[in-house]
Amino acid sequence: MDIDQLLSHPADQRYADVRNAVAWLTEKYDRDYIRKCTALEERPNELMAALAEGGLLGLGVAPEAGGQGGGLGEELTLVESLARAGVPAGTFLIGNFVRSLVLRYGSEEQVASFVPGSLDGTGIYSFAITEPDNGTNTFAMRTRADRADTGWMLNGEKCFISHIGSATHAMIVARSAPYDQAARSDGLSIFLTELPVAGLTATPMNIHQGGVDKQYIVRLEDVRLPATALVGEAGKGARYLFSALNPERLLVAAQAIGFATFLLAKATRYAGERAPFGRPIGEYQAVQHPLARAFIGLRAARSLMFEAADAIDAGAPAGVLSNSAKYLATEYACEALDAVTQVHGGYAFDEDYDIVTFHRQLRLWRIAPVNNDTLLNFVAEKALGLPTSR
Repeated sequence: MDIDQLLSHPADQRYADVRNAVAWLTEKYDRDYIRKCTALEERPNELMAALAEGGLLGLGVAPEAGGQGGGLGEELTLVESLARAGVPAGTFLIGNFVRSLVLRYGSEEQVASFVPGSLDGTGIYSFAITEPDNGTNTFAMRTRADRADTGWMLNGEKCFISHIGSATHAMIVARSAPYDQAARSDGLSIFLTELPVAGLTATPMNIHQGGVDKQYIVRLEDVRLPATALVGEAGKGARYLFSALNPERLLVAAQAIGFATFLLAKATRYAGERAPFGRPIGEYQAVQHPLARAFIGLRAARSLMFEAADAIDAGAPAGVLSNSAKYLATEYACEALDAVTQVHGGYAFDEDYDIVTFHRQLRLWRIAPVNNDTLLNFVAEKALGLPTSR
C-alpha cells in the first residue's frame, strides 16, 4: 500500500473526481515540467491553461459566477493533489484568496471584470498588505488611502508581495481612517486595481523560494484609483480579511501536506533500496521512526483540514480548527523534510535528487502567511480561554 492510500480520508471519496482529474493532468505536467519552468524562470502557463480547460480553476465558485460549484473541500483537494505530484499552486492560492473577497464583498462590476481571468487562467493576482515595520500587526498599517476628487489616493510601502511584478491585478489594503470601535469601523479599506497603475513601483527582493514567484517591495506614490476600486465599504477591510483567513490557512495546509507526502514517498522508496551494508537502511529504527512520526502528524493534520473545511462549507465557526490544521500541517511537513534529508544523507543536497529544492518552500510556511507562534496564541485564547498575549 502506498503513502497516498495510507493517508486516505473519507473525504477522498467525495472528491474523487477532482483527484482523478489532477492525476491525469500531472502525468503530463509533472514535477519535471515544474522544475523546467523554474530553471527558465517561466510561469507554468500550459498547466494553468489545462487546469482552466478542465474547469478545475472554477472549483468553489458558484455556476452563476462562471464556476463549477462545490466548496472548500474541492479546492483543498485540487491544491493537495497537485502538491502530491510535486506541483506547487502558489499563484492559485493568492488568486483564490483575492477572488473569495471579490465574490463576497465586491461590486457586480468588480466581479465581472475580475473573476473571468481567475477561471480561464489568464489572470495573475497579487495581494499587497504586509509592510516593512508592522509584520502581522495589520492594524499598525501606515499605508494611507485618502479621498481625492471622485476617488482615492494611496501612499505607502509594502514588502514581501508575491509576483506583483508580473501580475495583471493587485488587491491593496490601506488605512483610510482611524480605528473607531463605536462606529464598528476598523479603518482599513481594500482596493482592487488592474496593473500597471501610475505611481506603483515594484522592486524584486533578494529572495529565492524555489519557485517562479518572486517577492517584491512595493512603493505607492500618489497612486490614484477611482471610487469603483474600493471593495465593499470603506473602513471595514479588516473584517472582510478575517472572513477569508480560515480558508487561506487550509489551502496552505493542503499544499504543505501534499509536498510532504511527495517527499515521504520518495524517502520510503529510497530507504527500501539503499543498502550500503548489504541490508536496506529502511530496516533501521533510526530511519523508520522519524518517517513514521512525520506520517502520523500529516495524517492527523489532514483529518483536521477536512474537518475544518466541512465546518466552513456548513457555515460553522472554524477558527480553531483551521489554525490548528495549518500549524500541524506545516510543522510536520518540515519534520518530514528533515527526516527525508537524513535518509538521503549527502544526496539530499544534490539538486538532481530534488529534495533540497523543497527546503525554502516548506520552511516558509511555518512563518507565512502567518507565523505558527501566532496560531498558538489564537488557539490558547479561543480554545483554552487564556488571556490575550501582549
